[in-house]
Amino acid sequence: MPVGVALADLGTGRVMLRFPEPGEKVRSITGQRPRTLVESTREQLMGWVSTGEVPYGDPGIVPGSSPWWAVVRDLLSFSVRARPPLAIDCTAPEDDLESLYEAVVGPSFPANEARERIDSRLKRALGDELGRRLQPAVQIAGYANRPVQVRCAACSPSGWVVVDAVDLSNSSQAEASADALASKLMRLRRGQTVAALFVGYLASPGGLNGETYLKRWSEEQTGARAFGTTTEAEAFRQAVARSLDDARGQQTLPL
Repeated sequence: MPVGVALADLGTGRVMLRFPEPGEKVRSITGQRPRTLVESTREQLMGWVSTGEVPYGDPGIVPGSSPWWAVVRDLLSFSVRARPPLAIDCTAPEDDLESLYEAVVGPSFPANEARERIDSRLKRALGDELGRRLQPAVQIAGYANRPVQVRCAACSPSGWVVVDAVDLSNSSQAEASADALASKLMRLRRGQTVAALFVGYLASPGGLNGETYLKRWSEEQTGARAFGTTTEAEAFRQAVARSLDDARGQQTLPL
């Protein structure tokens, strides 16, 4: 089972690696011996990347290139192995590396860490201007008049403009996360008037995790419009801003 990922830029020879951090739980590593082997492999790869040289590789071989990985695969032929490289579109390398790691390895993060990561991506996708127009951590009366907390919202005479987020990039948790968000938003729909509902979702690079069906299902069930926080950030901002502008007399109200 996968234990780590690498993202390489063939133009620059830059290679980024992501392996489990100390104490990080992943489904493919159980016990100290496998974790030690994985850590040893990570250190080997980092050394080859940093020096630009790999044992038995031709002089001038570009790190991250197909010939480079062919040599690495021959060297890593025992407990930890390297798969052949695949081409993938990349718009934000650091974000895509983390999303790729979640999609392939499926780590399990503590709840607070996972929540902070989603909040950070949503904040970046919305930008500062929209951030000032939306009130964070809003509770809105939903089904049976019970409060439903959303990540941010603005109240207008025509109803609430609501923005929430979900992580669909993690292969081990995407379905559960989508189900939980859809349930919450359906309860919200049964309460006070919602003028517009938006969801920013963390996607795997190139849809590697196959999360598109979860995005579509969530939209169908809740009436929300969903946007990838990285690849569709501009469209996301425009859609939310347009809804806020269309809600004439819109203002953020204290609760």
